[in-house]
Amino acid sequence: MEEEIPTVRPTPDFNPNADAETIRKAVKGIGTDEAAIISVLANRTSDERQIIITKYQEMYSRDLLSDLKSELSGHFKTVIVALLTPLPLFLAKELHYAMTGADTKEKTIVEILCTRDNASIKTIKEAYHEYYDKTLEESIEGNTSGHFRHFLLNICDCNRNETPCDSETAMKIAKANSRSTL
Repeated sequence: MEEEIPTVRPTPDFNPNADAETIRKAVKGIGTDEAAIISVLANRTSDERQIIITKYQEMYSRDLLSDLKSELSGHFKTVIVALLTPLPLFLAKELHYAMTGADTKEKTIVEILCTRDNASIKTIKEAYHEYYDKTLEESIEGNTSGHFRHFLLNICDCNRNETPCDSETAMKIAKANSRSTL
């Protein structure tokens, strides 16, 4: 199994002022330059996008998200709003959505919580509590059951051992276990 490598990395010579200016030009006046918006936001990390939001506010005394929401529509607007949402809040919202309604979207919950380290889970929990005024654990308690609930609550304790593992040994164990269950 290959190690997950991010496709968007921090931008060398990152210039949030220039990025804010590019976006302002893209939304100012008649028509919107979607290509310019994409060229900036799709090529910046979540942290860099948060800096751009702040710079835009400082430079133009305007809210970037509001400006973009007023200029964009449809799925493109949805994607841009998601890109501009701080990652912990975005993931908290996805978890909430996954536990809302009749059918819990277990795959989404597992993908978010099982692929994050303890520190990331803590920030997601903080964002969840701040945004929804209840804890992530309360939502898990009310929307899951049995061993799955217990598993998720254990992950939310943020006590997993994060020392690096020996991937060769892990693969041997996984192969041995997969043969024994066949």
